[in-house]
Amino acid sequence: MSRVSFVSPQSMGHITRADIVELKHKTNHCREIPKRANVLKLSQDGQTILVADKFGDIFSYPLVPPEPIQQVQAQPTETVGSKSVAVAMHDNPHGTLILGHASIITDFVLTHGEKQVISADRDEHVRVSWYPDGWDIDRYCLGHKK
Repeated sequence: MSRVSFVSPQSMGHITRADIVELKHKTNHCREIPKRANVLKLSQDGQTILVADKFGDIFSYPLVPPEPIQQVQAQPTETVGSKSVAVAMHDNPHGTLILGHASIITDFVLTHGEKQVISADRDEHVRVSWYPDGWDIDRYCLGHKK
């Protein structure tokens, strides 16, 4: 058995167990991601999902979501445009913010041993940050020829 993960257009993260030999699949977990995702990776141990969204942030989620907690009815939040303040301020109940870029992240990779995350954005910025402490930037990779 191998795990396949993908994001649907409705911003739902799906973790699917796929048996390539028998061509069967079973969806194990499905969860809503607050922002549109464009890159989805699994950690080397397969227990953590890393998601880069269209707003330049990388979040981590446990593979198996925590048990649902009964929530108290919340008061309505203020809105900024069409987004709620909670979403604008990275309110993500089950995700942990790892790092953020100023523009869309085009790709990222965890190094062997998962000590660092290398991320690249649409503005051609490549950054090496410590994982899981993405705020601690190790270096920038710049390739200017001018």
